[in-house]
Amino acid sequence: MSKILTNTWAVCLTLVILLLIKWVDPTPIQSVKLTTFDSYQKFGEHLDSKSLILLDLSDKALTKGGQWPWKRDNLGRVIVNAYRNGAALVVLQVVFAHKDRLGGDEMFLKMISKYPVILTETNDVKNLLSIKRKALAIGNVDVPVDIDGTIRKLPLDNSIPDVILKVINRPTKAKNEIWIDFRHHIPRIDFTDKDWSAMKGKIVFIGTTFKGSTFVTTPNGLKNTHEIMAVSTETLLSGKFISRPDWLEKVEWAFVILGGIIFLIVIPRLGVLWSFVPIVVYLSIVLGTSAVLWTTKLYLTEWLTPVVIVTIVWGHLIYNNFAR
Repeated sequence: MSKILTNTWAVCLTLVILLLIKWVDPTPIQSVKLTTFDSYQKFGEHLDSKSLILLDLSDKALTKGGQWPWKRDNLGRVIVNAYRNGAALVVLQVVFAHKDRLGGDEMFLKMISKYPVILTETNDVKNLLSIKRKALAIGNVDVPVDIDGTIRKLPLDNSIPDVILKVINRPTKAKNEIWIDFRHHIPRIDFTDKDWSAMKGKIVFIGTTFKGSTFVTTPNGLKNTHEIMAVSTETLLSGKFISRPDWLEKVEWAFVILGGIIFLIVIPRLGVLWSFVPIVVYLSIVLGTSAVLWTTKLYLTEWLTPVVIVTIVWGHLIYNNFAR
């Protein structure tokens, strides 16, 4: 058994098995890769938005304004107050699928006719036609969830960020979808705050943060949906986009296969101490290249799989050298 394990062909078999696992790409491996991509956003500068702000309807807001849902003319007053405090544009992340049982629709319609607001919808839940007609625009807030239950990308077509850029007539080079850059930090104020002056000249995203509100998992922890839309909008406005070009996966495969083959040829010919040089050089190239591509291009490279596979192959070869 020892002779079989220390045979070079056994190392070749190890490499083939690991490559097959990478090719099959089972769910645990996909989750690990996605976590690797998340790690990039923990490094580098965190960017404070100067053009957007969140207005939270929190538990304190419910204490002050009463049980949710509020009468719609009360929500309308929130919009009006935002504009009176200098808001450049208001986004209200609430869907009005049914008539207001409290009777606030008529006044709300008058308010949003005078004070323009972007409203939100999902693929399944739409606003009343009467409200939709009076809104400045309607944006979709559905966001796909990855296999590990985390939100990372946003389809652009008719999304809130896409609608906002059309309203403010701001072109963008982004197409189809974007990776949401959670390094962007959006300042926030609470409905109960006495001073709303921080929203002057900014796009205001109004949404709920009270207990029972919708929270979603992101690479940067749990966030409310209006914050997701704000961060996505800031990503678009920045003009700098995280991406993963199609050619990058081919390069990663090449790094794994060539690294494994080179080690199979070189390591058996080296002494134990010299055997550490190739692995140090390989890891430096993989990790260094990944760091450069991230800092210069915002490219997401999947560095973990090459590192793990080639390190296991190297370890098997080192074991063979010792055993002999």
